[in-house]
Amino acid sequence: DGKIIGRGTQDDKGAVVMTYYVLKALKDTGWEFNHTLKLIISNGEESSWEEISYYQERAPEHEYTIGIDGEYPVTHAQKGYGLLTLTSGEISMSKKKGEWTVLSMSGGFGGSIIPEKGEAIVAGVTNSLNRLTELARAWESENPPARFTLTSEKGNVKLIAHGASGHSASPESGHNALGDLTAFLASLDLTPNSWGVLTMHLGRYIGTETDGASWGIAHTDSVMGSMTTNLAIISVEDGNPTALVNIRAPRGITAEQVEAAVNKRIDKINKEFSSALSLSMTLGPYHFVPTDGKFVKTLLEVWEEVTGEPGKPIAIGGGTQARLFPNGVDFGLSTDEKHYRG
Repeated sequence: DGKIIGRGTQDDKGAVVMTYYVLKALKDTGWEFNHTLKLIISNGEESSWEEISYYQERAPEHEYTIGIDGEYPVTHAQKGYGLLTLTSGEISMSKKKGEWTVLSMSGGFGGSIIPEKGEAIVAGVTNSLNRLTELARAWESENPPARFTLTSEKGNVKLIAHGASGHSASPESGHNALGDLTAFLASLDLTPNSWGVLTMHLGRYIGTETDGASWGIAHTDSVMGSMTTNLAIISVEDGNPTALVNIRAPRGITAEQVEAAVNKRIDKINKEFSSALSLSMTLGPYHFVPTDGKFVKTLLEVWEEVTGEPGKPIAIGGGTQARLFPNGVDFGLSTDEKHYRG
């Protein structure tokens, strides 16, 4: 049916093969080049990016770098990539006992992926399955398209939130199951154990939001667009309940500002429950190539000549390796992209 199906065919094996044949076609025509052309293929593009540093230490600096991991016409700006880790330390026995107690929670696979499933084990009152199901259905009706399934497990309730996967750079490309899970649970009367405190913080300050507003980090740049947040993973690390949040930050907001805003809200919940919630974070720089330079202008002219359509430079929330090179931009290969699952 004309489709190629396989891991990475869109991102980026297809683009690599197409570029190889473009270079071969140019060589076969006998075209005289006034530059040396290289096709650089990196194996860790979705993970460490360490191979690019290795290459740059041993190769001359590029005059021009054209990535093939973005969108047409020209992707000239990329937001900063941030990872915020929230860890809920052990809490001394609280005097407060909530109606519901979160015993465990999990979900998510990677920082750049919107989680399509999240689950929690919850202990509660007598007949807790029926009661929690009733509350979940009411919350669903007020927060579409949230969807939960609830079952009994060893006397407790297993609560599963169902969402839709997507790429964290584009929150609208999916629906965050962990956002629904924590927002719903935070609406209940929870015991402030280590899981409860983490859940309440996530539900109050992230939940179903994708712009960082309740965290106090919402920000919009006229070129790069708005801050985005993705509650990507909930797990247990070194015995402690842990959450990983991926943010994509436009220019105009610093790592220090983000850290201060989030810690202000952490301090608030720690004072409320004498808890030990803490934050560690990294936020890389944004990437920006001016659009009035010869490089970007030339690529836009090529786009317009070939397609007959006006060319406008694009800023993205995703990160491509073009950002690792001075004046690096992406020239395709996607256009009018449909749903991208990361």
